[in-house]
Amino acid sequence: MHIIDISIIIAYLLMMIVVGVWVTKKASKNSESYFLAGKSLPWWIIGVAHGSSGVDITGTMWFVMMFFIYGVKGIWLLWVWPLFSVIFRMMYLGTWVRRSNVLTGAEWMRTRFGYTRGAELAYLSVVVYSLFMFFTGMLFFKGVLVSMAGPTPNYAIQHVLSTRSPREAALENMVMAVVSLAPRFLLIAAIAVIGIVFFGPDLAQLVTAKGKNAKFEEILPQVLSRGYIPVGFKGVLIAALLASFMSTFVSTVNSGAAYVVNDICMRCLPS
Repeated sequence: MHIIDISIIIAYLLMMIVVGVWVTKKASKNSESYFLAGKSLPWWIIGVAHGSSGVDITGTMWFVMMFFIYGVKGIWLLWVWPLFSVIFRMMYLGTWVRRSNVLTGAEWMRTRFGYTRGAELAYLSVVVYSLFMFFTGMLFFKGVLVSMAGPTPNYAIQHVLSTRSPREAALENMVMAVVSLAPRFLLIAAIAVIGIVFFGPDLAQLVTAKGKNAKFEEILPQVLSRGYIPVGFKGVLIAALLASFMSTFVSTVNSGAAYVVNDICMRCLPS
């Protein structure tokens, strides 16, 4: 890799360290400041953070593969989910969740169901689900527990709860939809087109040689590792992919830590 690309990546990592040190004092005031930014950020910043949390490296690799294989119709795999989910969140769920004024998705179960036996089971299911995500990522049990507990009991609900009002919760979801669609789609489409133009012949040989064992997920790393992308821009792309990983990782860790602190430690060890 060229020294310019390496310098761009190092500059990004140093910038993240500086930002982390800068917000440490603000986040150390109390649990609400740490997990919900003190409910002080404007809705558009939270919306950008919310949308960025859903842009991970593995998902981007998969969507590049889908675009490469299916062409433009592969767009719908990326677009159809937010189209209906965000409408529901903007008009109903986001404002309802924000009015609860809680800290985690588990606490919101009490707003939704009250303090009955069923509410306690929903509460516990969200806590267990969050811990599965935080520690093991057991996808099967994740789906079961989500269905039992209700919508968005993960880092998504942390973004909604960190807004300043129910109205801003709705606006935050609107920005989240835009961020999830436009920038991510442009990145995916650009990498896929480069792969089609330059990597297509090599991939055809790979399919001929390996047959069913050919890995189309390699399109993105192959495009980045070869000389298809000019110096400087490659560093920006790799830094962007690192940022996508970091946004998803820190959101998941923050959400998991919120459940551990608020719904386990403070409940079992109130002192």
